Amino acid sequence: GLTRRQRIRYRRTASPLIQLLCDLTDTGVAADADFLATETERLSVSMAAISEKHKRLYGRSLQLSDQELRKLLYVSYALPCRRRTGKKPPVGVPKLSELKEKTTSQRIRHSLQLIIGYRDVASVRRRLRDYLGTIDSTDGRIHSSSDENKQVTGRISSVEPNLQQIARTKSMLPDSPLSVTVKSRNFIVASPGCMLIGADIDQADLRVLADRIGSCQYDTSTRLRQLHRRRWSRLGRLLAPYEQIRQQSFNANWRGQTWESPPDFDPDAPSQLVADFCHLDGDLYAQIASNVTGQTITKRDPERSLFKTVILAQVNGQTPTGLAKTLGCSEAKSRDYVGRFFAAYPDVAGY
Repeated sequence: GLTRRQRIRYRRTASPLIQLLCDLTDTGVAADADFLATETERLSVSMAAISEKHKRLYGRSLQLSDQELRKLLYVSYALPCRRRTGKKPPVGVPKLSELKEKTTSQRIRHSLQLIIGYRDVASVRRRLRDYLGTIDSTDGRIHSSSDENKQVTGRISSVEPNLQQIARTKSMLPDSPLSVTVKSRNFIVASPGCMLIGADIDQADLRVLADRIGSCQYDTSTRLRQLHRRRWSRLGRLLAPYEQIRQQSFNANWRGQTWESPPDFDPDAPSQLVADFCHLDGDLYAQIASNVTGQTITKRDPERSLFKTVILAQVNGQTPTGLAKTLGCSEAKSRDYVGRFFAAYPDVAGY
């Protein structure tokens, strides 16, 4: 059975949500089936055009299985491949982006660019087609379910299908005659006579992080400061056996980036993140991107969106591999982004 603490949590937090989540699933969201069908067909035409161009230039259609793509990359193109026992070489978009950055052949680089674009378009097309298949024919709505246990952070997740992670706008093959832009969220529409209203807590993740860092720095109570120092000292003794392993793991993951090892957290040191909040004039993510790049970044610049993704990935514990998949870049590139952010905000890295 449940412990007393678990029963209290269930009664106060989980139980009141049951009826709300059931109502959300039963009501669903209105979906534009015509938009999904049109976009799916448009993306199919784009895939055919990209594949035809690749066949015309390099003699191979892009309707390839993973095994055929491995043969093209590692046999025909002779690209470097690190052998792993019992595992096949990866052919995902992050790995393709990494190979594209490393190769010096312009011919192979252009071929990889078309392959990446083709796979990106195919991924979006498959996702939109899945959404189209989940529309209830009786009411024209999608009835997504909710899962309280999927995320370790406790956040409620949308499943079957996932309506929480729909890209607002995704551009593929930019700066190319075959470029494709999809606004996937447009298939969610308001019911007749209604309008969609969006609400969000502005920079919630960073506000919590800055509060935790700032509570150590700006706590003026002598007694609580002593407790903070005593707590850090006690934790230091308890965690001493693991400190060497932590350092080795960190250096192995981040070696060669902007900085080598995590700085120790000093509660008395000034915090750049807290200072950004205290003197904020405009958009916080744009301010952080400006501090990282050393340039003036506005809310509409792509660097703002890029480093917002990087920051939230660190706050929520995403790995460099997961970040590379999110950004659609190589793992080395994602590590470089994180290293640059930590170099500009050592207080966050140390904490």
